[in-house]
Amino acid sequence: MRIAIWILAAIAMAMAPGAFAADARALKWDDLMPPGWTMPLDQGILDDQNAPSGIGYDPKFFPVNDALNGQRVRLPGYVVPLDMGADSIDEFLLVSYLGACIHVPPPPPNQIVYVKSPKPVKFDGLFMAVWITGTLATERKDSELGLAGYSMVADSVEPYKGPNLPIEFNKNE
Repeated sequence: MRIAIWILAAIAMAMAPGAFAADARALKWDDLMPPGWTMPLDQGILDDQNAPSGIGYDPKFFPVNDALNGQRVRLPGYVVPLDMGADSIDEFLLVSYLGACIHVPPPPPNQIVYVKSPKPVKFDGLFMAVWITGTLATERKDSELGLAGYSMVADSVEPYKGPNLPIEFNKNE
């Protein structure tokens, strides 16, 4: 009988919010760039006639880190909703700095993650910072706001908590 109680307790803990985060690899945004790769200066910028979603970057100049494909990860960032009129969202772009994708050009594709959440997430405004956990795919997704080099179906989307909300997650997590 005690074994059954322990098993049920373990299942309940595993199903609790954030429980999946423990087995996920914590990433920084720089990890999304291939090892040894450096950001090209003024290369790969497309004008609005050639870019799939307006002014943006040519993906061939901004490769993704293929070693992350299929990895379970946890990444902090800012939400850029793909449905701007909603108070809850289930599709959004995750970016490393505040205001990305709202201004032109957006971040390069290897610095944008397209996120699909099976459960709608309450959207608290354009300054919403979150932790996402899920399996990362090196799959490009195009939207009106930018081309994402990565995609993820989120297992969890949690509010980012910290003493000071960073302006850019690359520099201050």
